[in-house]
Amino acid sequence: MVAANSLVVLHFDAAWDGYAAQVRAQLERVIPRLRGEVAFGYVDVDESADFASEVHVANVPSVAYFRDGVAVAVVIGVKQDIEANVRRVQRGQVPDSSNTVSRG
Repeated sequence: MVAANSLVVLHFDAAWDGYAAQVRAQLERVIPRLRGEVAFGYVDVDESADFASEVHVANVPSVAYFRDGVAVAVVIGVKQDIEANVRRVQRGQVPDSSNTVSRG
């Protein structure tokens, strides 16, 4: 269960995508610092294609940011600072990336 006013970060990847490992490594460094503030998860787009489509994830790797259960942004690719983007979303701002698809 996720609390109201909560932030959830989902990493959309696939076993066949070599770049996904780079994003996963960044997440593994960030998760301990943000534990308790943010819920993190992984979504395999091959196993959850309908959900990926619903969130408008068309490329992997992608990181989706959800506030109160609503996707507010999806950042595509490996060149992103996940921790900085979490802080931006917490302040109600759009994540910083040339590959951001704003949802909110």
